[in-house]
Order: sequence, then C-alpha cells, then structure tokens
Amino acid sequence: MVKAGKDETETVAPRRSARNLEKRKVSEETPVPEQAKPKQAKKAPAKKKPSKIEHAPAEAVETEKDAEEEAKPKQAKKEPAKKKQAKIEKAPAAAENEEEPATKETKKKQAKKAPPKKNEAKGPKRKKDAEEETNGLPVPDLGPATQEKPGSDDESATEKVESTGMFKIATWNVAGLYACIKKGFVETAKTLDCDVICLQETKLSLKKGPPPEIRSELKDWKYQNYANSEGKAGYSGTAIFSKTKPLSIQRGIGKSKHDDFGRSCTAEFEKFYLVTSYVPNSGRGLVNLDYRTKEWESDLRNYLTKLNKTKPVIYCGDLNVAHTAIDLTNDKSNYNKTAGYTQAEIDELEKLLGLGYVDAYRKLYPKEEDCYTFWSYMGGARAKNVGWRLDYFLMKDCEEWVEDVVIHSKAQGSDHCPVEIKLNLP
Repeated sequence: MVKAGKDETETVAPRRSARNLEKRKVSEETPVPEQAKPKQAKKAPAKKKPSKIEHAPAEAVETEKDAEEEAKPKQAKKEPAKKKQAKIEKAPAAAENEEEPATKETKKKQAKKAPPKKNEAKGPKRKKDAEEETNGLPVPDLGPATQEKPGSDDESATEKVESTGMFKIATWNVAGLYACIKKGFVETAKTLDCDVICLQETKLSLKKGPPPEIRSELKDWKYQNYANSEGKAGYSGTAIFSKTKPLSIQRGIGKSKHDDFGRSCTAEFEKFYLVTSYVPNSGRGLVNLDYRTKEWESDLRNYLTKLNKTKPVIYCGDLNVAHTAIDLTNDKSNYNKTAGYTQAEIDELEKLLGLGYVDAYRKLYPKEEDCYTFWSYMGGARAKNVGWRLDYFLMKDCEEWVEDVVIHSKAQGSDHCPVEIKLNLP
C-alpha cells in the first residue's frame, strides 16, 4: 500500500521583542533563504502502471501520476513489484483503457518495445503463515473442430493483427465451462478482448457440447476448437477460441493414452505454434505422479520438439507445478508432499526450460512474490491470497516478442484466474 508522505515541517515563531519586530519587517521584504523554507512533502511513491484487467474484480489499483508531477525535487523510490501486482488485482475494467494510448502508439510505430524494467517486478517479502486455498469448475470429450469459414470480418481482423504486430493470448483453467459461464466467463472474455483464448478443464464431451452462450455471445471468436475427454465424461478437456482462422488445428499430441482425455490442443498460426495443455494432476497421495512424470511429460516434450523444428512454439496452460518457492505460499509444508510441488514435477518443468523454453512471466518479473493463479476453495484461501502459480506461458525461440504478462487475479469464475500475454509480433 502506498504510504503517505511526511507532513510538512512547521516553523514556530519565537517571542518578538521590539528589536525582533524590526528584524521581521526586514525579513518580510527579503526572500526567505532556501533552508528556511518548509520542506516539501515527500511524494507518495507512484504505483506501477496497472496491467490489463478483467471485467468485475480487476487487478489494478489506480495510478497516482499527479503525485509524480507535483513532487519534482526528489524522485520517489520505485514502487516494489508487489505494488504493481496489487494494481493488477484491483483495477476495474477502466484501468485497461489507461494502457491503450501507449499500445496504440506502439502499434503505429511497429517498433520493438523494450520489455518492462526488471526492477519493477520486485516485491516485498511475503508472509508464509497463511493456509492453502483451491478453486474449480467442469470439463469434457474429444469433439470435431468447430471452425467456420473465414469471412470479410476475419480478413480485416487478420490484416489488423499483421499491420499492428500486436497479439494477445489468454490462458484460463475454467474448472468446468458450464460452471464458469454462470460466474461471468463471457463478460471476462469480452473485457480481456484477446485475439486468442486458451481454456483448460472445460469438462465437455461429445454428448455435452459447449454452452450456447459461447456461440451466441462470443461471436468475435469465430474459430472455436475443442479437445474433449472421450475417456471420462465431465473430466479434463481443452479448447482454443480464435478471432482469426488458424492455419491448422490438432487435438492431442499423437498419443491416445493422453489424447482420449482431451489434455492438449494446438493451433498453428503464420509465425508460431500455440499449444495449450491441462497437465495431469499427480493427485492426492501422489497416485498419478509416475504417469505424469514418466509418460506424459516425456511425450509432451517430444511433441513440442517436433513442432519447434519448423516454427517458434508458445506453450501455455495449467501446468500443475509451482516452479520455485516464490510460486506458492506454503512452500516448506508442501514440498515433496503435495501434488504440484514435488521435486519430480519440478525436474520435468526444468527439462523443458533446459530445451530453451522461457517462462515469460519470470523473464519480466524474476523476483515478484504473491503472484498466484490458483487458490483452493477451502479456508478462504483466495481472500487471504494463499495460492499457487500453476498457469504459464513458456516461449521457445520467441521470448523477445513478449511485451508483458498479466495475472488477472481478481477475475472470478474458477479456482484459477486468467493469465494474459501481450506480444509484439515481428
């Protein structure tokens, strides 16, 4: 929170003798020496510019630029990155508009924008005495691609993306698309207004198709492709909604033991492959740990490596792992005991990083703390911000495109929140 600056110092006038009164007359005509002037109030540190936010409970606090302009003598210390995160979490939809001028200017110039300063991402030490929290929604089966033929609107949208070089992608574990629809999914999607929306844990099936609101209210995202769970109804599932037509769509990674549950979906665009996955949870008691680490992870890496032979790859989704201690609240009590924070799971993520994949959020904010994307439904975890960072954007051969990554931690609808990446395409 921004601390108020120190009050202005007060000058107490001594008793005035006749002689003093005479001096006072002279002093009233003479300019007050600089050291005698009251000290200017210390400027309140300016909060970091809020990143784009979701519709209702957004993730940014109002910027205080007026304080910066008034207090010129001394530049305020940079607000720690934690402050920036607070902005992201509380900003209403209006905060999103504050960034538009800069974005438009960037689009006009088509110039490469320097990534945000790393020191902006520094955050204060976090408290580790809170409880854990979780959240969830429903997902389904492998169904046919819902792709419409491009029309005139699609062509203009494509031209816009190509001319501006800007491209925004959101990833969100909705914990059941039907449940999320009832909690503001459509409004959040429209507020974010990303070019592509990647979903995990949709819990759809061939028998239970997507909610009708998706077609009727999200018409801008004309190309809606689902990888649903055929192996188990109401389970897993992924989807990719796009405003522009992908060059190709693939459901799964070529292995039926994984693909039958709709765990992955790929969209090929002109300059990159976009892969979204719902990585298997190791489960209570780590019963699925071996399947996840010895089968899924190695097959997924091989699939991504094959794609990367022809184009850069953007891999996103719910990866179900906290990479380091600052990626969850209670790291010590969960290490090697809880699914999502075992050394075996961490090692598998590091194998991907070892292949050259870059965690886009940590590239920009290497020391940011208390930045979570998942909170348990138990114990009021979300209200206390007792959470985990489980949702990622990993970039291979395209990390220089990243302009910003925003965690929309106040967006409701699921036990996860949306994460948005902004790219300056070459």
